[in-house]
Amino acid sequence: MQPTMQPFPTDITTSPTSANSFPVRATPYELSYSTSSTSAPSTTDFAQLAEVTRAYLEEFMIEEFSQTSLTNLDDFVTFMTRNEFLSNLPVVAQYRSTGLFNPSSIFYPTQRELDQLISEAFNSQNMPAYLGRVQGLPSNNPLSSTNSISPNFDLLHQDLLRCVAFNSQSWSFHQVIGNRRQVFFTPIRSEFPLCSIG
Repeated sequence: MQPTMQPFPTDITTSPTSANSFPVRATPYELSYSTSSTSAPSTTDFAQLAEVTRAYLEEFMIEEFSQTSLTNLDDFVTFMTRNEFLSNLPVVAQYRSTGLFNPSSIFYPTQRELDQLISEAFNSQNMPAYLGRVQGLPSNNPLSSTNSISPNFDLLHQDLLRCVAFNSQSWSFHQVIGNRRQVFFTPIRSEFPLCSIG
């Protein structure tokens, strides 16, 4: 079966923010949802999951930054950028989050610090709270049958593996449909090997 992999609408979050908010964009990440359902989630199902994820992270970040007076968080927005469904494999959703900070802040967090906070939001201690929200999705949403969630914060490294150049050889990345974790490489002769990561 071919995977369902598509861009996701970016109009989920409509929270008001300061016109002068300073944005800090986190590194893209993905979450894998193991479900007992064999049905493919619809666009509506993924939209409901995206909203649950957005609200969870927003509340988590508000709580984190309320503990300091040096950094004022205006809003924390999260968008689902892609999703993937393959039979007998976890459902995968990729996200991009951005913190919007008030210009009155004395310090702004770095991207690395924001990445760390997102990692903490989905660590073993905090994951049960998020899992409970996902399981609280409408019963007709296949993702409500999620029994475990696995985060992946190494997307940039995986993208780099898509193009490996050594001397005059360029290597192309191939992904085996039916098992998205299995990869192999084929050498291609190239006088000027180039790699575009995006």
